[in-house]
Amino acid sequence: PEVTYSLPARQVANGVVDSFIHVVEQYLTYPVNAKVQDAFSEGLMRVIYEEGVKVLDNPTDYDIRANLMWAATNALNVWIGQGVPQDWASHRMGYALTAQFGLDHAQTLAVLLPGVMTYMFKEKQFHRMRLWRLYMKLGAYLFLHIQLISIYQNNLQKKKLKMLLIE
Repeated sequence: PEVTYSLPARQVANGVVDSFIHVVEQYLTYPVNAKVQDAFSEGLMRVIYEEGVKVLDNPTDYDIRANLMWAATNALNVWIGQGVPQDWASHRMGYALTAQFGLDHAQTLAVLLPGVMTYMFKEKQFHRMRLWRLYMKLGAYLFLHIQLISIYQNNLQKKKLKMLLIE
């Protein structure tokens, strides 16, 4: 964890958002009665949220970094995706936006995920309801947007991105 102390806040925030969305894209799929994967995903989202909020204010706290690193590792080590359908649509579209506009990967995910979730609302309704109940108190969904807006406000190429999204 100490090696990560030298990372700029922007990259730390990118890691938090990307890790969280890795879990979301494996969790918000279709109900397949994968109770272990669901519970593990919910725990990872909670930890990533809680430690992600703290890490920007306490950048050299070893325990925060250690918990965040372990949660991020588990966000994409394939355990939570075993036996469940996965939806990486936000990631696939995000790669294109990163390449075309030079935005950070996590920026594109935070911009795209709400639209993907809205478009796929009916298909993802089961887990969205669980996620909403689980995170109503924590405000994880709001956290993604508030953090990204404040950190990236000056970096987003709004006109180009808006034009691309309209097209």
